[in-house]
Amino acid sequence: MNLRDLIVTYLDLQDIRTLCFYLGLDFDEFPRDLGKSGIVERLITDYYKANKLAELVAQGRVMRPDLTWPEAADLPTLGQALGRPLAPRLPFEPETIIIPAGPFWMGREAPAIETPRHEVTLAAYAIGRTAVTNAQYGVFIAQSSHRPPKVRGAGWLGRKVHNWLDEPVRGVSWEDALAYCAWLSAQTGRIYRLPTEAEWEKAARGTDGRLYPWGHAWDEAACPQGRARPSAVLAHPAGASPYGCMGMVGNVWEWTSSGWGDELEVPRFGYPYVAGDGREALHNELTTRRVLRGGAFNTPLAWLACTTRDRDLASGVGDVYGFRVVEVV
Repeated sequence: MNLRDLIVTYLDLQDIRTLCFYLGLDFDEFPRDLGKSGIVERLITDYYKANKLAELVAQGRVMRPDLTWPEAADLPTLGQALGRPLAPRLPFEPETIIIPAGPFWMGREAPAIETPRHEVTLAAYAIGRTAVTNAQYGVFIAQSSHRPPKVRGAGWLGRKVHNWLDEPVRGVSWEDALAYCAWLSAQTGRIYRLPTEAEWEKAARGTDGRLYPWGHAWDEAACPQGRARPSAVLAHPAGASPYGCMGMVGNVWEWTSSGWGDELEVPRFGYPYVAGDGREALHNELTTRRVLRGGAFNTPLAWLACTTRDRDLASGVGDVYGFRVVEVV
């Protein structure tokens, strides 16, 4: 019996309330209209996303040792834990990686726009393993009336992409990236959006405060910095982040959802990062400029780091501007 059916069948609502108590959760925060089955599914999903499914199984075993509980190691996918197949991913859909809930160190001691170094706690989320590629973006352009990129030498000819299909799409604005996310959500039935700059930075550097995705020291094999063009998104395995995200520094600048402000030099939305202060509003007259992260293949080495922030108008189309997505899980 799968984990979901086991809990639904053999534990009543009071048992589930007790289970939540021992796991440090507030049972009353679950919407009542979910019903018993929905509450259990939400509980399992939240713990799976936080990489804590073993804790859930262990506490269940303590409460009801008479039941045959599955081993957490035998539930490698959420679909197996829930006992049902999840909607299959479409061929053009970006692969995402779950980033567990918890704190990380954001920012550093200098320059001023990246200070102060501070701790930020995020809920679990899933972010693109790579930046969106030419091939993936090409499906969007082919199936919509949206304008294509117009970057010389990036592989595009009119509305079609002919070369460098595995390179990150570039020459897109923040507005273009939002349009892609809306289209992808409609096509797949899953919700996609741009990452906040906090989500981007945690996925890039992990929780140990490293300067680069691969560690604390520069590694020229980890990205195409200093070369004539970007690399294919999987071309530099040495550049993987602690979570397995690829190309997060030194390939293309990546748009985030976060607002910089309405002035070029001084950020209206600085640090500490506070998601609820208006910087994440998609329609805010104070956020005409949005934050880019990661640096590009032609960015000077001294400017490259997991913490580096740049900005441009939401309508800005830079030759080295790309993006990756977040899947709402």
